[in-house]
Amino acid sequence: MEKALVELGSAPGGLPPRPAEVADPSDPTRIRAWHVGFTPFELDNLASLVLTGCYVVVAALSGLRRSELAEMRRGCVRAEQLANGMVRHRIHTKLVKGRPFGGEAQRWTVIEEVAQAFALVERLVPAEMPFARMNPNARFPKLLRWVNGEGQRAFLTPIPDNWQLSGRQFRRTLARQLGFRPHGVLAGKVHLKHVSVATSEGYYGRAGSSAAAFLADVERERTVARIETTKRLYAEWIAGLPMTGPGRKDLETLFSSVRQELDRLDASVIVTEDRLEALLRRRANTLHVGPLNYCWFVDPSRARCLQKAGRAADTTPLIGMCEPTRCANATIHPVHQPVWIDTDRHLAKLETSPSVPVHEKERLATERARVQFVISGTGAPTP
Repeated sequence: MEKALVELGSAPGGLPPRPAEVADPSDPTRIRAWHVGFTPFELDNLASLVLTGCYVVVAALSGLRRSELAEMRRGCVRAEQLANGMVRHRIHTKLVKGRPFGGEAQRWTVIEEVAQAFALVERLVPAEMPFARMNPNARFPKLLRWVNGEGQRAFLTPIPDNWQLSGRQFRRTLARQLGFRPHGVLAGKVHLKHVSVATSEGYYGRAGSSAAAFLADVERERTVARIETTKRLYAEWIAGLPMTGPGRKDLETLFSSVRQELDRLDASVIVTEDRLEALLRRRANTLHVGPLNYCWFVDPSRARCLQKAGRAADTTPLIGMCEPTRCANATIHPVHQPVWIDTDRHLAKLETSPSVPVHEKERLATERARVQFVISGTGAPTP
């Protein structure tokens, strides 16, 4: 005992300071001991801080709810060997929210750091369910104070004093990080055990940001589709395919001017393609696709749908109310022909039906003549 006292020395209530040394991540040449010394009371306090830190790691990197963390038992984090030689770490616990009393057994796939943190928890806490009786909201402030105080000796990154840590904050942050990845909203729904994808989408960002991002993606795809459709119609016009509708003359005038412009160019095919897209882009931005026709929303004052609805100030057409044979913005092409042919067949059946009154058949005959005129204007019916 005396020899040990001489070699090790003494400290108030415990062993002398012999902590491990750590290096500054930003400057590896800076090395110092991460703690000045330990007493029995300090060891208890440090063990409590380490337990809180492990709880933060498990909660933040797994996204489990507080009820699911409380159901975690010793040995619930298991490593599973896959057929390809890779290892996956799974948390086997219970899903409580939205389930019958007692919960339902579920598993979550997590990264190795979560398994390491919970293994340390099992060494620190002898209880069967280490997180069951924890009050994390009471522990977080102590952890923040220690990190911003004594923890600076270990070169830990300071935590802003105005931060209010909570389990829901960890879950929301993980949901957002997943949501920003490709197909992340679906992955978040599966991992976080949400009831629907809409719930995961709600975590994606600020209120409405997910919907705004989705609509922006849709609009980008629509812009590309409008340009490709306009280029296809130009190619069909060059090939002599028919088209009809009140807006045909304006579209043919545009295509004629584009052809004249391209004829003046003496360039490669790639440059010509780029030039063609540039010449058609402005008109393509006005294109709205409908089942019966294409609407070139160049002049809102000529839009028949807005006139009938009394909404002349609108910036987009009411494509569902379009009257292709009467609107100056409409053109009808061979791609629309199947719908018009099907309409003609339906009108023919009604004309021969005995249940339809004579005066109604006269109106149907007029309507059918209009439909047949459109069909003839877009080319002979496809066999």
